[in-house]
Amino acid sequence: MADVVQQLSELRRAIAMWRESDPAGIGKIYERFFSPVREVVRLRMGPQIRATADSMDVVQDVFVRLLATVPPAELESESDVLKYLSAAVENRLRDLNRFHKRGKRAHAREESLPDDVSDLDVRALAPTPSQITMGREKYERYLEVVQALPDRQREAVILARHLLYPAATCARLLGMNSPAAFRTLLARALARTTLRMNES
Repeated sequence: MADVVQQLSELRRAIAMWRESDPAGIGKIYERFFSPVREVVRLRMGPQIRATADSMDVVQDVFVRLLATVPPAELESESDVLKYLSAAVENRLRDLNRFHKRGKRAHAREESLPDDVSDLDVRALAPTPSQITMGREKYERYLEVVQALPDRQREAVILARHLLYPAATCARLLGMNSPAAFRTLLARALARTTLRMNES
């Protein structure tokens, strides 16, 4: 229990530093949330974006953009930060998708990340709970299977299992009538995932 209290205290300190534009704050946020954010990016990247962008680039871009923003006042817990970062991921992927759909991908227009982000270590600093539970090879297979799910089923898995939203929130985000309808969708997605995992 003392560890949980200490981690929450450290997280709140990092958020406070981030609000004051202290690079050490965003560095601490990056260290803690790199792996879960990359997991969300990998699960949400569609085939068109996967063909032209690397998940690491998207993750770095999300964190670089955070350097220029002040976090909202309601960020206090680990789940608050993860949900905030997930929304940033969704916005970035939406931007990339629009960009590629317009056919404006020109190598001359591509920009490198600015030099001032070189301090961000791009290695996964800590495995996600999914990686620990499954082991690396099975985890990679799991990501492939979830990425291949129909869009609504994939989003149901991300919202409920990776972002830990309650069923009522998931239903609202997906425009569904009730938490029960969402649970049915999630059950189908998880059953399909299990069947595909067992095929390999």
